[in-house]
Order: sequence, then structure tokens, then C-alpha cells
Amino acid sequence: DNMCLHSISDKKPRSEGFGYKLMKPLGSNTVAGEYFRFPIKRIGKWYEADIITAISIDSKTSYVSGFHIFTSLRQALSYNTFYCNRNIYKVKYRKGRILGKQMGKNCIIADEIMVVKLVKRRTKK
Repeated sequence: DNMCLHSISDKKPRSEGFGYKLMKPLGSNTVAGEYFRFPIKRIGKWYEADIITAISIDSKTSYVSGFHIFTSLRQALSYNTFYCNRNIYKVKYRKGRILGKQMGKNCIIADEIMVVKLVKRRTKK
């Protein structure tokens, strides 16, 4: 699964802010994540990460799961073009706790998320 961090920074992210997430539209006001246990979310509503699991980076490093959020639209676009071709949504997060890299892209792990709006539709293949 590519939706996991490959390295963790010593720096901590802001506890709340905005970022970008790759998701599939399911209707006019609902979306679903592509990866690990991300159920349907309504746009404009807060959600808490409710599945807690340890994700291993290597034999010495692991972290507790949460919402993976790209720190910039550019990072999300770059990841999306190469890996999954999904819609990109702006999200607001709270309880940001880990800053790391996911396939070389800057990513925050947060415990709460709200999908704000669609910012980039997937490209047709």
C-alpha cells in the first residue's frame, strides 16, 4: 500500500491547518478514500480517525495510523499523477502529530479531518 509514510521527520507539524487528500467522489456531497480503511465521508463534517493500528516503516520505526494529508497541492498533484489518478480535495485537519514523507512527498498524519472542497478533478485516461 503506497498510502504509508516512508520516513518521519524530527519536526512536528502544526496541530491544525489545511492540506490535500486524494479521494473518489461518490455523490454530490460524499467522498471515499482510496486506501486503508477510509470509509465514506461527507464534505463539511469533522471525522476522527477511529481505527488505530501501528504502521511499520522499517524494523526500527513505526507510527500510529491516522489521516494522511499532503502539505501542498503541488505535492498531492505529483503523487496523484504517478500513483492513483484520483480527485484532490482540500481538507482541514486538527490534531496533526507526525510530519513525514510518503513516496518523497511531504505528508502530515492527523487524527481529525474535514473535507472542505474539490480542488482538482482526476484526469481521464
